[in-house]
Amino acid sequence: MTVVHRVQLGALLVAIAILAFFSVSGPHAFDTGELVAAAFVLGGSHPPGQPLHAIIGFAATLIPLGPAAFRVSLVSISGAVAAAALAGSFARRIAERLSDSPLPPSISTALPFAAGFAVLIAPPVLRQANRPEVYTLALSLFGVACLSLFDWASSERGKSGSLLAAAFAGGLAASLHPPHGLAAIGVGAAFAVTARRDLFRRPRVLASAAGACLSGLSVLVYLPIRAAAGAPTWGNPTSLAGFFDYVTGAAYRHNLGTGAGTFGDQLMEVARYLPYAAGAVPFFGLYALARFSRGAVVGQRRIVAALLGAAVLAVTGAMVTPIDPVIPDMVAYAGPAVFLVITVGAAGVALLPRPRWALVGLFGIATSLFALEAAPEAVRADAPVLDALGQSLTSAPPPRSLVIVTDDFTASTWTMERAVAGARPDVALFVSGLASSSWHWRTLAAHPAFDGTPVSGPGRDPWQRFTRGAMQLAAPMVPIVIETDEWSGGQGMLAGPYLVGDGRLRRAVLTGSTSERLAEHIARLAAEGPAGDEGVAHAIYRTYEVRRARRLALRRETGAASLALSRALIDPSPVELAALVAAHGAINPELIAPVVRKPGFGTSRADAVREAAVLLAALEAPDRAFELLEIQRRDDPRAILQAGHIALSAGHPEAAAAALADFEAAAPSLASEGNALRSRLGQ
Repeated sequence: MTVVHRVQLGALLVAIAILAFFSVSGPHAFDTGELVAAAFVLGGSHPPGQPLHAIIGFAATLIPLGPAAFRVSLVSISGAVAAAALAGSFARRIAERLSDSPLPPSISTALPFAAGFAVLIAPPVLRQANRPEVYTLALSLFGVACLSLFDWASSERGKSGSLLAAAFAGGLAASLHPPHGLAAIGVGAAFAVTARRDLFRRPRVLASAAGACLSGLSVLVYLPIRAAAGAPTWGNPTSLAGFFDYVTGAAYRHNLGTGAGTFGDQLMEVARYLPYAAGAVPFFGLYALARFSRGAVVGQRRIVAALLGAAVLAVTGAMVTPIDPVIPDMVAYAGPAVFLVITVGAAGVALLPRPRWALVGLFGIATSLFALEAAPEAVRADAPVLDALGQSLTSAPPPRSLVIVTDDFTASTWTMERAVAGARPDVALFVSGLASSSWHWRTLAAHPAFDGTPVSGPGRDPWQRFTRGAMQLAAPMVPIVIETDEWSGGQGMLAGPYLVGDGRLRRAVLTGSTSERLAEHIARLAAEGPAGDEGVAHAIYRTYEVRRARRLALRRETGAASLALSRALIDPSPVELAALVAAHGAINPELIAPVVRKPGFGTSRADAVREAAVLLAALEAPDRAFELLEIQRRDDPRAILQAGHIALSAGHPEAAAAALADFEAAAPSLASEGNALRSRLGQ
């Protein structure tokens, strides 16, 4: 092993160590808990099931090192580091293949480091790198497919073995995350059309490649096999129709593309995001590679055309759904495009005629300002506040209760804790978003109030009707614990993050619960941080505190409500703290205005400030409410809109109309958010 190889290996080990140190070790955002649960019991997670992740994740859980969530996170860490290593190897192989002479030693050494590091710290990769998810594993398989396609296309007769390896890796990637498989197909098409058109005259090879892809996809048969063995899965994949619906994501297929606008709008959104995620220098490298091909021989021109076409067609995976930079799952769809832009761009930079320029360009690729700025926040994936909040969520419900949950974090946390730790087998967990799924009802059969048969009640849609049906079954027998107010109209006793709708329970039992005693500890962990990637940990925590503050205020427990809001602000300013401390007296429900919230995931700090302003106004302290909003409007024009809602609730329509006009003038791009106030004004 050469010195360079030893340094490369050392760099990979350092990357693994850093990612593992900050890795998730407990409940976390989005569907990570569900993926941990599927791996721990060899089950199936949400469609399309992610069977390969469950299999590899199960092997990781056998490692006697840390909590289950940490062990499954090791799969993501391995996938991210493997994708980075593949990017470095791919970039160097491209440059060596296209160069007429051996690369200078400095370029040959720097190129794989620059490309690999740039891929590793790119937001679509780093934000998935140390939390339980499928995306980095899928990206590493996409990288294998790209590297194999390049070997196939750049050989004189076309190595059919490399083509079959690429097809098999693409099939495996599709079984993990179909958009990554779609991107691999796009890359394969680019290579076939530009560099290996003879493939279309070799039907046997083409059929073999299709068979290899199907072999990779065959891992999906795990789902009916495990379901028949009694493992938990979503739906019933043991029937042909059930299996097809499962692996094609029929349950939520209608969500894909929601909010994306036209094809052109989505393409522009992806085009704007790629320079941020990959950096600007790789695009200069793509341009340099295109210029290089002008003086190259025919074979080299075809390879360059294939690489540039592959970088373009890799965006097909990102075209499936809008790219919301706040949500790492949506950002991950751009992973294949970012991988190829960086890899091919780095190779283009390495081929610059002057090595000194090439080294400067490679340094620029490895030090993308956007990626480096976001990296410290993204890499700190572990969030102790979410661990403690998860404990509160599972400990709060009274014995044998029906627990109706709505938030993704709550449902995912319950799923993981029950699978990994066997938490609370006495309660019936009912996820309102799955209320119309018969398989979800079957999971309740062990509870004395249910036999697994769906029951419908009154409501405007299937989810509401079946949730009401579950409540009707449980009401005569056990307490009903509700996460959000929509199912109870806000009625019930407080128990940590829940409402308990059973008058037979003594209030003292609830106020002395573990969740109540944990509240101060959770608040302290939130203050100590970290806030999480894009503030996700704090956004989840604020949601529960703000919801609790609203409930306390309506029960005329003003002091407790103010305390909850100060906790939601996490680090309140002196003005905010003074306003909340001064809040006292009886709330006037008629003065409670709608709260203006920023669209997106969780509750932002600005949302919590507006919630505090609404509370103060309802306590008939409008001066303090408007003081908070006046400070906030310097950075967030939504404060103007909130002031309008408060003015209208206080009986001042003229002031509300003026505020609406000010808001539209200050933030014309957000004008649609004023529709609620406009409707209240009758405009």
